[in-house]
Amino acid sequence: MNVWGVGARRSVEELKESVRALVEEYYVEGVLDEAVRCVHELGVPHFGHEVVKRAVYQAVERRDDAALKQACSLITALTRSGDLDSQELTKGMSRALRGLPDLSLDVPDAASRMDTVIEHGVNEGILAKGFRQHLTGIAASVAVA
Repeated sequence: MNVWGVGARRSVEELKESVRALVEEYYVEGVLDEAVRCVHELGVPHFGHEVVKRAVYQAVERRDDAALKQACSLITALTRSGDLDSQELTKGMSRALRGLPDLSLDVPDAASRMDTVIEHGVNEGILAKGFRQHLTGIAASVAVA
């Protein structure tokens, strides 16, 4: 409970389902403040990486620029509100990048779409400039596969 907060009463699968549902609702409804409030109410600060990964994946899978902007806005708002710390942001983005080869099977331009999210994070100062190098190496392995 000390680490996970009130969310410790739920299983990891239940938390993942809650994150999936709140991110899905955010993309449908488009209400940023509501999404941030829902993440805050989950009460699991050490599960922020799942929110980041899910938000990025859904934006990439939706294949539209509006969804990419929504992902960027959500991640930035969560970081600025304190509901997402830099360690969880980095972990979530790294998880998303590790899944890029599989994601690229369904979305051929997934690497460039993910680069858009990373570029936004770098420009907003919430991701380190060197973070883009992760994408370059992974994108190269996708092109080879």
